[in-house]
Amino acid sequence: RPSRTAATTAPPSPTFAGELIAGEASASEPAAEAVSAPAAPKLRGLKARPPRGTPREKRIPKVPTLLDTPGPDPATPLEDVRLAVGTIVGVFGVAGELKVRLSTDDPDRLLDLKRIWVGDEPRPRRVMGVRFHAGMALLTLQFVANPEDARTFVGQTLRVAGTDVRPPEPGEYFLYQLMGLTAYDEAGATIGIVTDLMETGANDVFVISPPGGGADVLLPNHPDVVLAIDPPGGRMVIRPLDYGDEPQKPPKKQPKRGRAVAADPEGADNAENAAGAAPS
Repeated sequence: RPSRTAATTAPPSPTFAGELIAGEASASEPAAEAVSAPAAPKLRGLKARPPRGTPREKRIPKVPTLLDTPGPDPATPLEDVRLAVGTIVGVFGVAGELKVRLSTDDPDRLLDLKRIWVGDEPRPRRVMGVRFHAGMALLTLQFVANPEDARTFVGQTLRVAGTDVRPPEPGEYFLYQLMGLTAYDEAGATIGIVTDLMETGANDVFVISPPGGGADVLLPNHPDVVLAIDPPGGRMVIRPLDYGDEPQKPPKKQPKRGRAVAADPEGADNAENAAGAAPS
């Protein structure tokens, strides 16, 4: 920054190398000393802004798989887990009812609940009432009697004890019992790890990630493809599909509803939630 005294006198016109002073300099007069142009100031902490119309790189957020969410080991007994049944998304009315977006395919089971875990609280809370409205569950908890107290629970996951859910039928499994299983073919070769499950409206589709990376293997939950499921042993036996040279196309993915999955897809209608047993 120029000083105040320097600003009171007009600086001489700069002469740059390669230029002539106005008119022609005589041979007897000394040549004017060339000066260089002043350097542009350096700005710290500022990033050059791209010109208008310059396309910016789009960042696509990674969608977490079921395996990315916290949950118990597949071999954990049902009586030792807590299963996610919904998420508190708001408050309803003036009495402190909690609006719950359900993630269970057996919502009527909630009508018999006496206790429920909220978020990461170590102890369950007493359930005073459950009713349904506009596709949501309206939950009343003990000692929550006004909207102000109820709003502190928004965003929390609700979980129930594994012993409070309807036991799965033979051949049915909760999601936490499937995520993390190692998939093998009939010859015993490792195919990958079960990392997710897609609900397509027909057969559920297992997402299996190869151990060395690369494209995921997508297999329908069909008895001709999924031959055996052994959560205590941490393994699944599959028969990979042969697509020839055509790459697999992922099916249209529906929102996950944590629930039990049947080895035979026709037997999955009456199973309880499983997305997370602390959702897996």
